[in-house]
Amino acid sequence: MKIADVFEVAGRNFRRRFKSNVCLIIIFALVIIVFNCIYTLATALTENANTQIVGNRNLKIINVSTMLDEISREEMAYISNISHVEMVVYNYCLSICVEDNKGTDAMVIGMNEQQVSYLVGEKVALENDDIIVNTSFVETGYQIGDAIEISYNARVSESSGVREHKKCTIVSIYEQPVVETWYDNVMIVSEDNVFEIASKLYGVSAQDVAESTLYKQSVLVFVDEVENVTAVAEAIETKGLITSYALAYSQELPFFAKMIIGIGAVMIVIMLIMGMIIMNVTLNNSIRNRYKEIGILKAVGMSGRHIFEILSAEVFLLWAFISIIAIMCSFMIINMLPSFINLPSVGKLEIGVLQIMLSVIGTYVIMFFTTLLTIKRASELRTVEVLRNA
Repeated sequence: MKIADVFEVAGRNFRRRFKSNVCLIIIFALVIIVFNCIYTLATALTENANTQIVGNRNLKIINVSTMLDEISREEMAYISNISHVEMVVYNYCLSICVEDNKGTDAMVIGMNEQQVSYLVGEKVALENDDIIVNTSFVETGYQIGDAIEISYNARVSESSGVREHKKCTIVSIYEQPVVETWYDNVMIVSEDNVFEIASKLYGVSAQDVAESTLYKQSVLVFVDEVENVTAVAEAIETKGLITSYALAYSQELPFFAKMIIGIGAVMIVIMLIMGMIIMNVTLNNSIRNRYKEIGILKAVGMSGRHIFEILSAEVFLLWAFISIIAIMCSFMIINMLPSFINLPSVGKLEIGVLQIMLSVIGTYVIMFFTTLLTIKRASELRTVEVLRNA
């Protein structure tokens, strides 16, 4: 038989047996719909958890201070060697003002090139007259390569001072992390630049500033993953240092985020297993109930191969019909979910192409392979055995 003839016969059988297949269609459609709903919710929750918790770099920062005069270089080296610590920098910021028509208040922090490159996300060379601004300055028209003038207080005597001005060149722009001790606008300059500004502010030498306890009273520690923050903080505290970080009172958040992801994956696997069981039992029973019909077809001379092709084509048509109905219903239900259920902080609910492919192709593979043995057995039975089994 030609493929067109096979599908013509299968199509007639599909229409003729449509009423008896209604329950089968409903069950399979529900499996796909529930799969799509769970997959969509799990994906939205996962993306939101990754954005708000697991991938939130602001939760990976630990502010370290001390009850003593300073955090020594030896303690800095110890912190740097703790597993999962990516960067440690002295958290010494100075107040400045941007000399433009807005007179924006800001702060500057000194970093070396390695620290700057980590925070910016790319290799950056930082000279004494270079400066790195945060993304908020882009909105006001500043770009890389522009000159920016800053001003700061310079001490003349114990009771008087002047305003010093310094022109810098913007060499990079970075996304400013949320640090509890930082203002809204923090610029990055070289360490020598910070020492120079501080020396004029306090009326001492730059070398005195670099060696002073004031410069070394607190540090910022950047950790690789949110789930490692607590362990790093505990290791730092063993040295008698004081830690402060966003997860200090919410240590269960990374675990909660991963639990959401795990629950979604488990529910999807359970739905697939349930779908396989339901499909196997229902489809196989449907084919067994047609043994008499198969016996008649064999009696009039139809070969086992033709019967196998027709039954397989019926499964394909059944799958195609169920997939169309299920996908349409899935889109409708998922679009209506936010209107009927309060889903705060879940993110955008949408069905992607990959999800559709997984649901429909996965369903067909399950339908075909769970009925393959029964179809093969039915097509290979002799006419007398088929009629006897019927």
